[in-house]
Amino acid sequence: GAVHTTANTIRPPLQLIKTAPGCNLVSSIFFMCLPEQVLVYGDCAINPDPNAEELADIAIQSADSAKAFGIPPRVAMISYSTGVSGQGAPISTHFASEAIWASASLPPMGIFMSLIS
Repeated sequence: GAVHTTANTIRPPLQLIKTAPGCNLVSSIFFMCLPEQVLVYGDCAINPDPNAEELADIAIQSADSAKAFGIPPRVAMISYSTGVSGQGAPISTHFASEAIWASASLPPMGIFMSLIS
C-alpha cells in the first residue's frame, strides 16, 4: 500500500486466489518485530468497522496466520474503553465478538479481552 492504494494492492490476489475456504471476509495482518518476540496485529487495514461476527472471523483468521508462522496465538480485542466505563456500539461489538469467539469450535488458545482508553 505504500505506492498503490490498499484496494489496488489486494484486488489482484482476490481475483486470482479468492478467500480461504470457510472465510467470509478478507482481513489483513502485520508483524510487530520486537527484540524478544514477534506479535501479529490483525486487520488494521481492510475492515474499518466490522460487526461482531466479522470481528470474530478476523480474530480467528489472525490466530490461524500466527500459527502458520510458528507464533503461539493469543487474541486481544482492543478498543477505546477500560472495562465497562465506555458505552456505545463499538464496545457492544467487542463483547459480542468475544462471545462468538468463545462459542466457536476452536482448539484452546490464550484469549483475553483488553479494552483500553
